Parts: sequence; structure tokens; C-alpha cells
Amino acid sequence: MSNSRSIRRLLRNKNPFITDMYDEGMLHCVTIRSEKSHARIIRILVPDLPDEVILLSADDIPGENFLDIRGEQMPILAAGEVRYIGEPIAILAGPNLGILEIVREQIQITYEEMDAFFTFEQPPEERVKLKKVKQQGDPDEALANAYQVVEGEYRTGAQEHMYSEPQGAYATWESASKSGPPGTLTVHTPSQWPYHVRATVARVLGVAPQTIRVKASEAGITLDGKLWYPSLVAAHAALVASAAKQPAKLLYSREEDFLYTSKRAPAHFKHLSGLDREGHLVAMKVWLTFNAGAYPVFTQEILDRMIMSSTGAYSCSNIRVEGSCVSTNLPPMNVFAGFGAAQSFFAVETHTFRITEVAQLDPCTWKRHNLLQKGQLTFTGVPMRQDADAASILDLLETQSDFQRKYAAYELQKKRRSTLAAQEEYTRGIGLSFAYQGTGFHGRGEDEEQCTVIVSLDTDGKAEIRTSAIPSTDALAQIWKQNIVDILGIAENDVSIAEVETGVTPDAGPSTLSRNITVVNRLIESCCTTIKKRRFRHPLPIDVKKTFRLPRAREWDAERMIGEPFTSVSWGGAVVEVDVDPVTFETHVRGIWIAIDGGQILRPDQARKNVETAVFQALGWASRERIEFTDGRLTWPDFQAYQTADFREYPNLWIHFPESTDNGLAKGIGELPLSLIPAAYAEAVSQATGKYMDRIPTTAETVNAYMEET
Repeated sequence: MSNSRSIRRLLRNKNPFITDMYDEGMLHCVTIRSEKSHARIIRILVPDLPDEVILLSADDIPGENFLDIRGEQMPILAAGEVRYIGEPIAILAGPNLGILEIVREQIQITYEEMDAFFTFEQPPEERVKLKKVKQQGDPDEALANAYQVVEGEYRTGAQEHMYSEPQGAYATWESASKSGPPGTLTVHTPSQWPYHVRATVARVLGVAPQTIRVKASEAGITLDGKLWYPSLVAAHAALVASAAKQPAKLLYSREEDFLYTSKRAPAHFKHLSGLDREGHLVAMKVWLTFNAGAYPVFTQEILDRMIMSSTGAYSCSNIRVEGSCVSTNLPPMNVFAGFGAAQSFFAVETHTFRITEVAQLDPCTWKRHNLLQKGQLTFTGVPMRQDADAASILDLLETQSDFQRKYAAYELQKKRRSTLAAQEEYTRGIGLSFAYQGTGFHGRGEDEEQCTVIVSLDTDGKAEIRTSAIPSTDALAQIWKQNIVDILGIAENDVSIAEVETGVTPDAGPSTLSRNITVVNRLIESCCTTIKKRRFRHPLPIDVKKTFRLPRAREWDAERMIGEPFTSVSWGGAVVEVDVDPVTFETHVRGIWIAIDGGQILRPDQARKNVETAVFQALGWASRERIEFTDGRLTWPDFQAYQTADFREYPNLWIHFPESTDNGLAKGIGELPLSLIPAAYAEAVSQATGKYMDRIPTTAETVNAYMEET
């Protein structure tokens, strides 16, 4: 496309990629980044800029120089101090991208280096961003009287989102009239939270939010990587468009995205558990920390979810969990699908594998005796309301995977061999894990995020859904439409979903934590029910607007973390079976069995596909996806060398959704495999090798290092 008509035609298409957006008059943008982990900026030496090339720094921001996420802030452009390698300092813009790259190399920044901090497992107090303790009962006394005490230490690594297109934004002014000056600034970006982009851009430009229009471009599968970061990129593109009064496009390279954008937060856990003579849990003490990087965001949500998930789904009367969020001089480490729950479930489930050996019980039997049962109090002090009970899920998994027989056989194989090297053939192992997924922001968090939906029925009998919620898949969009088809009895072809555009589509808050299948979907149902009641009593068209509100009766003590934490909870279990090569230590997954109680499964085929995709992502994190930093820089900076799970090695999956009796309500299920698969995988490798795997990714190098230990 090479002219303005082409770009206008492209932008009329629903959800184009930023990569495809081009206009003859637009400016390309590149980011000038910090070369230091922690330093004061002394001066920026800029060469004579070619015609039509501009450089914008913090001093050129007309409004406020910060991005705000629920009260936590980071600079739009670093002013005076940088806190991680790659932090944006300035934006260079011009019509020729090649010239910009040359100029970028000529810009010199002088720094005064400051002390940098990279580790997080034993942080000094000044590095602890948030610390919380939750306790019930008397774990110290229970541990002192326990028949057996089991301790363990567990680590989870960072993970890259690896979405289909790097972070980017396209900003363009639109005239108030055909011949008048620019009026509305339109920003296209693949955001899961368009209204946050609008608020950020308006604050940075110092204008009213109503003068900013945000359109959501194609995001693909994001794993929450495009929840808040697009707001930063959009602000940079908007600054250029505002200053030059020309369209501006900022698109990261794959390498730039890999090196400097947010990742899953690494975490470290210490578990101390007490058992009685029958192997029942009588005490649990957990210490956890996670690395939030230079600018912690969503700290409260992540830490609280980690604390609540750290004891798993197990019954225990005496518990103490101490959690800390640590700030370091690394790029932001925060939101990934699940908001920290997956890290905690890996630790507690891997720890229970160690407990079963001490208690001399197989994992299936031990879990059956220790998992919460319906009516028992959870860690947050409310009765367990599980519909398909744990025993039913365990029975399904045990039968389908032949778990008991295989576990016993592989234990016998492990005990008979003298060393792994003495094994002539592949050695095998099998693991079992259990976890839950809480929907929506925890506690009263949904009160902080407005979620509004409008459904319209016009005079021709056609319906339209208007919401800023971003359906992650076409199947989810079909579920929304099917509500209207089922309730109003109109043809699917007569149902449409409006293009996401702030000012036209109402604010639905961030599209994360399965809010779209629960909160948004229920609002659509409620709108349709209201239209059905009015349809033959009021003239068309009919517009119905619904906004989600938490029930006032639902209590939550944020300080003590007591009450009903989630709008709904889904439960699941998984079994993973592996082969390990005794020479290379390469691991091959033989089979995966997963059962999930996800309430009403609206589209079973698509639900299975979503679970399959999540299993694939979980396997990559568990087995291959290594992200390590050395002195603030990625140890392996080549994104092409970043290994994810290989579809060619993908095992056959058995996926089952037990029938639920939860009033026909749909629940979130897409994040459960990320909480289930890693622990089951590590347990299977542990049994196959005879060495406890207490960290992920559990690579061949990890196994080799453990085998070399005495």
C-alpha cells in the first residue's frame, strides 16, 4: 500500500496488524534506550538531525510523564535516571527508517552509573516493594508436634509471551472538518485494555480523554503480554503524531521486543510441611518472593494470587505464608496468564511429590486423602464449593492414564537400577498435579474495573454487541453471538459485534483473567434477557446497557485475605508421562491426561482447542523456555534461539470436562494447564531420573547438572 487511500481502506478493515499499516506521509519511530542497568543521565549528545527528523525526550512531553496502573507508575520516557537496560529515553522519528537507524547509532548518552541490583531471593528491605503475611492456626506448634517434616525449595523462571506481532502502535490525527486543523487523535494498537491506552495517551498529551480515540488492532494469542505494555508504546507514537501533526508508526523489532518488554515474573519458594502418622498435612509454612523488575505493576493482584495459590487445593488447619514482591534493575517482570498462580502451583505440587515419598504413599492416594472436600474451609476461610469433587477428577485421571500401575512400575524400575547411566533404554516417569483457576480480579477488585456492555436490536431485527472487551478467539465471539441467537431467537447472520473503538464501545476494563467468558458473557446474557422482555412492548430500536457489579453481600477482608476471592473457580487435574534418554537426558512426553471442571462448557470442541494450546505453552515453560540475565542483560539475547515446545513432539492428549451442576455458569479454563502441566512434568522427570527436579524450565542441562551432584 503506498498512498493515503490505501491506509484509510486498510484501517476500515477490522483488526489489521500494525505491521500492515502504512501511509506516504507517516513518520517511522525508533526508541533510544538505556545502555545501563541503573544510572543518572548526564547528557544526551545528538548529531545535526536530517530534515524531517525529530527527537522527543521527557522534556518534550506536554502532559504528565508517567504510565499509571492501579496506582503504580513508571515513566513514559526516562528523565534523569534509568533503571534497566533498554529503558526508553527518547523517541526518534522521520520518514525514512534506514536513516533513523543511522542517526540512532550516532546519538551518545553520558551516564553516571549507580549501584544495580539483580537478585531477588534474599533482598534488602529497601528492595521489597510489597510484603504480606497470611496465617491461620498455629503452624509452629503443629510443626513441633508433627510426625514427619518435609522441606523443599523451588524456582520458576521467566517466560516470554511470544505473540504473533511485536509491540507497536499507529497514531494519526483526524481533522475536525475536511479543511480544518487536526481534531481527534486516533491510536491503533493491539491492546487488551483500550481504555487504559486512551487514559495514558490523554494524560501524556495533556488533553481530555474524549479527544483520543483508540482502536484495537489484531492481537492474537497474547498470554496477557499486551495488557498494559501497549499503553507505553501508544504514548510514544502519540507524542510524535502530536508534535509533528503527521501519522506516526512505532513497531518494535522482534529482537527489541524480546530483549526489553515485560516477561513472566521469576519466583522462588521455600516450603516446610508437617505430616501426621497417616501422611495428612497438619502444618504448612511457605516463603515466596518474585522478581518484578524495575517497575512493579499489578503487584497486589500478583502477590495475593501467589499467596492464595501457594497452599494448593489442600486441607490444612495450620498455615503461614509470607510473600514479597522485589524490585530489581531488570526489565518489567509481571503479568503473564494467571497473574502468578502458575508459579505457586508449580511449587506446592512439586513439593507434594516429595511429601508422598516421605509418607510412602503414591501421589494419587495421598492427594485423595489431603485435597479439600466440599464444605471444608479454604485458605481464605470460606467453605469449599467444588461441584465435580476432587475424588471424581482423580478417579478419571487414574483410570484413563493407568496412573497407579505405571507409577508402581516406574518406581520399581528406579529402585532396581544402580545409576541412570546403567539404564540401556529410555527410563520413564509419571506425574500428577491438581490446581484451580480463579476468574476475574480477586476480592473486590472487580469493583475497581468497570465492565459495561451494550446490546442493540434495530428495526430490522438485527442485533449488535458493543463492548471494548477483546475476544481472544473467534470461538469466544461466536459464544457471545450465540447468546443472542438463543435468547432472542434471531439468525446468527443478523448478529454482529461492533469494532472496538473507545467512545463508541463502552469500557469493559482489561480483557484478562477469563473475564470475557464470565463477566462479559453474563452481561450479554442479561442484556438479551432485558430486550426479550421489552421487545414486544416497546418500539424498536432497543438499546440495553448493563454494568457488572459485585454483590454487596460478598465480603472480602483485603488485609487478612479472608472471604470469597473470585467470581467463580474452576478445578482440574493433570497427568504427564515422560521418557528420559539416559545418555542425552532429553525428555519426550509420552502422554498427557487432563480433566477440568469448568462449569458449563459452551463450545466443547473449541474448549478442547484452547486447552491444547495452553498445554503446549505450559510444556514450553516447563521444559525449554530459558530466560536468564547476566548483569542486567539477557544471557541469550537472540530471540531466534528461544526454544518453545515443538508441535512435532506434541503428544496425544486426553481432555475431559466432567459434568458440572453450577447453575449452568461458564467458568474460565484457559489458564489451568499453565498451573497443572509444569509440576506434573517435573514430577515425571524426577521419577524417571531418580533426582528431584525443583525448578523450571527442567531442561536436559538441568537434568545433567542434577545427575552430576553427589
